[in-house]
Amino acid sequence: MSGSYQLSKWDSKEEELLRLQQQHLQFQKIEQQWLQDSGLEKSSRVLEIGCGPGFVSRSLLTLIPEGHLLSIDNDMEMEPLWKKNTDFGTQISDHGSCEFQCLDFSIKDIKIDETFDFCYLRFVFQHVKNLKNVLDNVKRHLKPQGKIIIVDSDDQLLFCHPHNHDLRQLLAQVQNTQRVLGGDRFVGRKLPDLLKQSDFTHVHFQSLTFTNGQYPFKELWQLSMGYKMKITRESQSNIDQLLECLSVLDKKKSLFFHVGVIVAIGTVL
Repeated sequence: MSGSYQLSKWDSKEEELLRLQQQHLQFQKIEQQWLQDSGLEKSSRVLEIGCGPGFVSRSLLTLIPEGHLLSIDNDMEMEPLWKKNTDFGTQISDHGSCEFQCLDFSIKDIKIDETFDFCYLRFVFQHVKNLKNVLDNVKRHLKPQGKIIIVDSDDQLLFCHPHNHDLRQLLAQVQNTQRVLGGDRFVGRKLPDLLKQSDFTHVHFQSLTFTNGQYPFKELWQLSMGYKMKITRESQSNIDQLLECLSVLDKKKSLFFHVGVIVAIGTVL
C-alpha cells in the first residue's frame, strides 16, 4: 500500500529482514493465541494484508491446515521472499493452501474474487494514508460474521524512566517524518473508532506492553526503534550516544523501558 514503508528504501535489506523476523518471533505465541481466541479455525479462509516477507504468513498457515491464506502486499519485491519463507509450492501436511498477490488495498474499490472469514493486518495502518479505503475494501471481502484483526503501534506507549530528553526529541522527529510520508505513529489509539466509523460491530481492543524487565533492553530497542532509525534525520553518532546512555542505565538496573501495541477486532454483520 502506498505509504511510509518500502523495503527497497533500506540500505541493508538483510538487517531489516532480520528485524522483521525477530519482531515476529517476539509476538508469535501471543499472536497465535488471540487469533484462536477470536475464532480462527482450522478451515478458516484468511486475508492477510501487508504480508511483507512472509514470516507471519507461515505462522498463520500452521493455524489453518484445512483452510486457505491469501497474502497481499503492494511491494512486488516481497513475493520471492514470501514464497521462500512460506515454502510456497511445497506440499506440507499441516499447512493450509496459500497464494500471494501484489495489490494496493488502499486504492478505492479493489476487487478480488474471494471472500474470507478473517482479515489480519499487522503493523500496516501506521504506514497507510487512506485507511477508510482499506477498511471499506476489507469489509466487502469478509463473509457475514467475518472478523478483522488489526495490530499496530502507538508511540505514546514508548517511554522510559528516567525521562530522556534526547529520546523524546528523536521520537518527535520520527513522528513528524512519518506523518509527512503519509503515516501515523499514533494510529493505535484510533483503531477502535476507525472500525466503528466503517460500520464494523462488536469492536473490542486491548494493549500489549513489553518492558526491559521481560526482555533484553537492546532487543526491545531494535524491535521498537529499528524502523525509526531508517527515517530519522538524526546523526548516527547521536543515536549511538543515546543508546549507550540508556544501555548504561539498563546494566545498572536503573532503567525502565516500555513499548506497546494495540490490538483491535471488529466484526461484519
